[in-house]
Formats: sequence, structure tokens, C-alpha cells
Amino acid sequence: MMILASDYDGTLKIKNEISKEDKEAISLFRSCGHKFGIVTGRSIGMIRNELKALNFDYDFIVGGNGAVIANDKGEVIQQFNIEPEAAMQLIHHVLLDEANMIGVSNGIEFGNIQDGLIQEDKNHNELIHTEMLNGYDIVDSKQINSFYFKSNTKEKTKMLYDECVRLFNDELNFHFNNGIIDATKRGIDKKSGIENLTHLIKGEIHVIGDGFNDLPMIEYYGGYTLHHADIAVKKKATQVFESVASCIEYISNK
Repeated sequence: MMILASDYDGTLKIKNEISKEDKEAISLFRSCGHKFGIVTGRSIGMIRNELKALNFDYDFIVGGNGAVIANDKGEVIQQFNIEPEAAMQLIHHVLLDEANMIGVSNGIEFGNIQDGLIQEDKNHNELIHTEMLNGYDIVDSKQINSFYFKSNTKEKTKMLYDECVRLFNDELNFHFNNGIIDATKRGIDKKSGIENLTHLIKGEIHVIGDGFNDLPMIEYYGGYTLHHADIAVKKKATQVFESVASCIEYISNK
């Protein structure tokens, strides 16, 4: 049995839709007894609701850049939360600049702590059927699974990323992708998420993604990417495809 773990935004969902070609290829792949799932930086609730709205079936979700795992019903079966002290230190640092936006997830739900001075990105994938909580309610619960944050310019966001890596690298992992910084517990990334998944589902692992936060799983599993990915991602991939469907055709005929 093969297991194909695909990034979502920019890999499976492109220009706010999952193509008919990809849907049909995934359906056929699963009907042959193989497993297909999503590996994403999003929270489980966010991606689960969207996939339900799109009438899209899956076998698993690895959310929060590896920090939370859900089954084929979108029910959380494993998660790795950030220590409360490390979480509060990061929050206090990011809030030093009112221009910064920071949000938090408990693995399922998410919400902003500070909106910052961020202009809407018109090129960003639309969030379908997504409701946000008050981020402070998640903080108060001390069930913090991951963070997402950025500043109001690319330059300031990169500086913020460098600062956070320098200050908090012993407690947290940082993932910089598409102008957003994600933070998880130290040692947690998409590679570790798939490793933890393999304790629950056995099979031959294949992975595909297009972003820098996909590099840990691409490098470790000899994974694949798409033609529109950054050259740095392409260099690490063993194959470059036009779509998830063409990736499925390749691994099915190996």
C-alpha cells in the first residue's frame, strides 16, 4: 500500500480550487487501496471544514506543520503542544511591535491575538467556511499547538523571523513560507508529522509540496514538487510535476 501526503495551499489547492483532474486521480488512487492525505500548516478545524465544503474525501490530515494529526473523519488523534512558558515568551516578543499580526491555534481552532497593520493579500487562497475564535481564549486555555505571525512588510517579517530563531530556537521550530512565520514545538515539522503518522498507518511513503515548509519532508522522503515551486525547493525534490494527478500517475507506474 502507498501513502501519498500532499501539501494543500499551492500544491493541491491552486487559485482557490482543487482541479477536477486531481480529484479524479486521488479518487482512483484511493479506490486501489492506497491512502491519500493532507499535510498543511493550517489547523485541523480550518482544513476539515474546507474539505467538507468541497466534498473532498481523505484518509488523514497532518496539520499545524506536523503538530497535530487527524483521521479520515477529521478527528484529532495525536497532537504536540507548545510549552506554555515558551508560548508566552513568543507572544510578548511579537507584541512589542503593534504592526505585527499574530494568531494562535489549539490544533483544531484558531484566532488572532493581534491583527497588526497588515493589508489583505489578494493573491492568498481564500479560506472557505472558516470561523475564527478570540486568540486570547486559546492562550488562556494553555492548549497552544502552533502560532502564525508576520509584520507589515516583507523586510520586517524576515527580521522578525531571524530574531525569533535566535531567541527561541531551543524551545520552538519556526517555518517561514509565503511571507508567514509559523511556530511549533521544537522538533515538530512536516517530516516529524509524517513519521508520527506512520505509527498509525503503515505503507510506502510519498510526499509532494511546493513551499519551504515542505522541505523537511521532501528531503527526508525523497519527495516531489511542482513546476511553479521556488528553485530551492525544486533542487531538493527527486521529481517535478505539473500537478498532483501527474505525481499519482508516476508513483502508480513505478
